[in-house]
Amino acid sequence: MSAHRGSYDPNNPVLLQNTIRPVSIKNMDGKSPRYNQRPDSVGGSLGIDRENKDQECCFVLLLKIENFKEYLAEISCCAWLNNIPLVAFLVGILILLAVLIISPFLIVSLIIRGYSSISLNDSQAVEIIRAQSSWPSADISLHIRSLKSMIPPNVTLCRGYGFSCTNLPSLIIGTLQRCDGVEDCPDGSDEIGCKLCHTTVNCSSSIHGVISSRHSMCLRGYRLCDGNVDCLDGSDEEHYCRKECSKYEERCGKTGICLAQEQMCDGDVQCKYGEDEKNCNGKCHGGALWCEGKKKCIPKWQICNGIQNCPDGKDEMDCTCRECSGIGKALCNNSNVCIERSKVCDGNEDCPGGDDEINCPGSCAHIPKEDFIRCRDGILYHKKYACSGILSECEGKCSECFKEMAFTCNNHKCIKRSLVCDGLDDCGDYSDETNCNCSIMKRVGETMQCKVYTRGETTKCILFSQRCDGYEDCPDGEDERNCEKCINPNAVYCEPTKTCLVSTKRCDGVSDCPDNNDEQRCSCAECQKHGFPIYMCTNAAKCFRRHEVCNPYTQCPNASEVDKLFCASQARQNAFFAVKKV
Repeated sequence: MSAHRGSYDPNNPVLLQNTIRPVSIKNMDGKSPRYNQRPDSVGGSLGIDRENKDQECCFVLLLKIENFKEYLAEISCCAWLNNIPLVAFLVGILILLAVLIISPFLIVSLIIRGYSSISLNDSQAVEIIRAQSSWPSADISLHIRSLKSMIPPNVTLCRGYGFSCTNLPSLIIGTLQRCDGVEDCPDGSDEIGCKLCHTTVNCSSSIHGVISSRHSMCLRGYRLCDGNVDCLDGSDEEHYCRKECSKYEERCGKTGICLAQEQMCDGDVQCKYGEDEKNCNGKCHGGALWCEGKKKCIPKWQICNGIQNCPDGKDEMDCTCRECSGIGKALCNNSNVCIERSKVCDGNEDCPGGDDEINCPGSCAHIPKEDFIRCRDGILYHKKYACSGILSECEGKCSECFKEMAFTCNNHKCIKRSLVCDGLDDCGDYSDETNCNCSIMKRVGETMQCKVYTRGETTKCILFSQRCDGYEDCPDGEDERNCEKCINPNAVYCEPTKTCLVSTKRCDGVSDCPDNNDEQRCSCAECQKHGFPIYMCTNAAKCFRRHEVCNPYTQCPNASEVDKLFCASQARQNAFFAVKKV
């Protein structure tokens, strides 16, 4: 083969370019032939001596790459390689090698990042970034400290216990909800490979397609003898479904279901009409708990799950972290009571002693208990609000009514002042419908009339001294409109609408005035008087109803890090429950 640019001959010096000195290639005996050539000659050959060993090796490598390239080009699908320069081919090979080396590490990194991004563990740090126009403050990037700071000191989130779902490790199922016959994980992994069932009904399960006696399938009672084969061996439709039961078994009426003694009174209804859960008389099986208030057994999987299934809350008492585990639960340290995670720092005391509301973001120092009344819904209301006649839950709980808003009936019932003399017996003893004659009232002082629509269109008389005092005596509140000022110092004057508002509308978390005057310069004492949980902003004398302060970001003016962090924790809780519902 004649030497030309880009060609080569294994037995002759290689000429790669006219501007590059050629190099001789070793003969078959391994020795390099020497060629006499002037050092500065171009286009000739140059003998390689020992000092040029490294250069020789380099060109040998290039030759082998060129041979490999030609080999690939001989394949019909790769003929296009003939058109690629050697240098470009070499660069491509190096890039390919680099990709192959880096790929495993990159894949592992992405997997770790993926798990981190979906991790919903409260101990994880969060970074929130919003546009400057969205934050009330100028700080648009907030590196939030651990969400542990949102948990009161005497409340524990029981980490390290429970079952982590296979396809969603961030979703933790409680220990007693693992193998309870219901799939709580989206992939159902909490019901796979069960060695111990929290139900009294179980059968052999399959591991990798093979029936295993070491692992069980846990079943709830309603799946017995329902016509659907759930067990691989069909025992749920054969073993329990017989016409004749043994002397050690109990029969479900006439339905043809035979149950063992330990399956009776286990809190799980197996019989069609619930015969197996009747007449238990305080004795329960299968880890169930007797509930005196309901005269029934609470099943094992409903114990220490954060939800009171027994009126006295007995099923959530004396719990450990193992039992009160899983997303959505919290343990009161001083009482060992298990509550729902969403009830921590919600403004209502759920732990005995109120441990779940101590040192919470947006909370105020507790007002003395004597200023509050616990109504039938179990919530503490300030006396001023509870005895205003607007809360039916507090009826009969007040020794006296809040005179500014309520009328005290002869039977000590509190009703709204606007209901007096409306033609209806709201008190129940007609005491609110006496002395309603306008002529009688005129003897006391100047009166005004307002419309009443309870029994057709009629009129009601009130004293003129009751106008613009902040308390609505007319059914539609017309006596508090078109006021130049309020005659009652406790009333709130709304200048844009020239309306007088009752004092309980001040600092209740809702703007009743267009200029927001009723929600300015609020104190904790004022905000706490209302019948709902409040959130007190850190850097502003303003409070919100606790469930409305995050929308989803904090509504607090000049929001502090704590205000923002509180809403971040609320968003994460919502994400937990959204994932669990999927």
